Order: sequence, then structure tokens, then C-alpha cells
Amino acid sequence: MVVVMTVTFHHTFDHTLLAYLLSLRDYAQSLTSKDKQNLDKFAKEFRLYPDDIENHIEPFLVAKIAENPQLKQLFTTYQNKLDSSGDIPFKLLPKLDNLIQLINRLNSKLSILPRCKIPYPLPVPTPIDQHIILENMAIVISESPEPEETSDGLQWMEPLKQWLG
Repeated sequence: MVVVMTVTFHHTFDHTLLAYLLSLRDYAQSLTSKDKQNLDKFAKEFRLYPDDIENHIEPFLVAKIAENPQLKQLFTTYQNKLDSSGDIPFKLLPKLDNLIQLINRLNSKLSILPRCKIPYPLPVPTPIDQHIILENMAIVISESPEPEETSDGLQWMEPLKQWLG
């Protein structure tokens, strides 16, 4: 018997973060210094106000993405695909190992670690664990010196991108 796990993200912020990461990965140019400052500011705001997602963090990220027309177009495309996709198979979402690899790869370039502590080793991940991993992934990438290059190296996103079509 094969069990296929899916994680239902009822909160639009999870789709927003996935669309953001996918759009960064597909962004064909180098981000401007203003774009990088905007993304770094998003990460800092997220660290300061982690519980104010709906009223502050999500609108803040969307506004910063909107300042770059190409990034906004990619983001909107992915967000629409995610919103109409239904349940995302668990195997397509980032795992703790993906986050740890990212942090290790960037360790010399980052001065701050993830937003919150994630127990390791993680038992069978729950949707809440998955949510925390995704949030931390977005923060770490946003604070990296070259977010578009950092996201380009994330192999876990390719199957998700293919699944979305």
C-alpha cells in the first residue's frame, strides 16, 4: 500500500512564499541593489513581526515584489497556479534537510540563522513543521547576498515547478 501525503495550506501566505521563491528562481536577470534591499527588509520585518502575517508581512512582501515588474509577473503567474492547484504533495515541499543544506551553503555569508529553532532530527513532519521550514527558507534566501542565485540552486523546487506545469 502506497500512502501519498499531501499538505493542505489553507493560509494564502504559504502560496505567497512558494510563488515568491519560484519567481526568484526563474528571474532571468540579476536583482538590483534596491531589489536586494527590499528583500532583506522583508526578512528583517518578518523576524520582527512573525505573528503579523496577514496585516503586515504578506502585504509588505507583495509590495516589494511589485516594485520589480518582471519579478511581479513571475510571482503572479506562480501564485495563480498555486492557488488553483489544490493540495500540494508533501514530497514537493522543502524538507528540513533542504533548509540545513541552504544554511550550510550560505553560512559564511550570513550573520543570522533561521527565524525559529526547528527540532532536529525532525520526526514525521507535520503541516506546522512544513510551514516553519518554508518561512525559514524564505527568510534565509531573502537575506542572502544574491537571492536570485541562492534560489536557483534549490533542487527541491524543480519537481514543484514541473508539477505546477
